Amino acid sequence: MVFLDADTLPLAPIDSLIDHPSAFAAAPDAFPPDQFNSGVFVLTPSAARYAELVQWNAERGTAEGGDQCLLNDFFGEWFYASWDDKEQGRLPWMMNVPAASHATYRTLMRMQSRDEPAVVHFVGGEAKPWHLLVLRYQGREEEIPVAVRRLQSAWEQLYWLAKTPKVCAGLSDAERAEMRRLLDAV
Repeated sequence: MVFLDADTLPLAPIDSLIDHPSAFAAAPDAFPPDQFNSGVFVLTPSAARYAELVQWNAERGTAEGGDQCLLNDFFGEWFYASWDDKEQGRLPWMMNVPAASHATYRTLMRMQSRDEPAVVHFVGGEAKPWHLLVLRYQGREEEIPVAVRRLQSAWEQLYWLAKTPKVCAGLSDAERAEMRRLLDAV
């Protein structure tokens, strides 16, 4: 299973995540890098693992009461594990890049002929796409950070598309091409 937060935006195919060899895998967080952000992860569903997580949470709890601390504590050896560790592996950092850093890292990766960010994540309380959407509708678009405006626009277009029956019925070739152009343009 591939989990994506609602405030993520895949920019490139992420099919490779389906075949990840670990029972759990996540990408390093921007800060601190020895932790992962739970907005993008791969998990092999398991009733036994679920029971372990529930028990872990009941016994220990988390500092902030949410999933990110729980998962980072539960998969505490994640930072030291290899990318393909059987239990807790790593995803490339490019699978969960902060939206505000996207343009900078895309340029750097192009300069080094490396993979560009595949998934951007609108991290931070006021940087959520739904907050930015409200700013836009209030005529306060200038308050949206320049670095995330194009990403926000793409997220918004895909959000409204997802609310239609077109996604389940299937997009036409022309609609798929239009969405690909939209994502390639950011």
